[in-house]
Amino acid sequence: AFFCAFFSLLCAFALLIDIGSKWVIIGKRLPGNYSWDKNSYIQRWQIHLAVQSFRQSIGYGKFGVLDLLGGSVFLNMYYRLLGAKVGKNCVLYPKGAQPRMTEPDLVEIKDNVSINDAVVVSHVNSRGLFVLNRIVLGSGSSLCNGSRVMTGAILAPSTVVHEHSLVFQGESTTEGEQVIGWPTSYQPYNNLI
Repeated sequence: AFFCAFFSLLCAFALLIDIGSKWVIIGKRLPGNYSWDKNSYIQRWQIHLAVQSFRQSIGYGKFGVLDLLGGSVFLNMYYRLLGAKVGKNCVLYPKGAQPRMTEPDLVEIKDNVSINDAVVVSHVNSRGLFVLNRIVLGSGSSLCNGSRVMTGAILAPSTVVHEHSLVFQGESTTEGEQVIGWPTSYQPYNNLI
């Protein structure tokens, strides 16, 4: 009983450190260009990643704190506290992922969205220019195992990004569309049945 209580408190403390350091060190992320040599954002992000290693070091066996919360309302609360807009009835990372959302405050997740072992990346780093953009995941969308959504992407309602598929930077889907492959093939829902 003591171990369970101690471990629970340690996990909660690690999450509070993670959330607090994000707001103290980085603040609210905004879309835009962040040059490596003209802006301190990258250095502040690296400091935050170092602080996050404390949370990542706590877990049970091969499972980290976030893995233990996967698919629960508590993981949704965690991402909301980091600045993400998470709708109702969302299932986030029930099987975990590495990495998960890299910049949650630039991600808007509408109602009834499922994100499995997928990567949601709101940045692109090209030749010393670090660019942040928003990502919108429409109502009823689903990101399957190994899928990836890149910066600036907008998924329309009921979009399914299939296993090991990619939504490229700045792309938009139409309602009910199926994203298949890498490079991507877009199919309306009724073509797959």
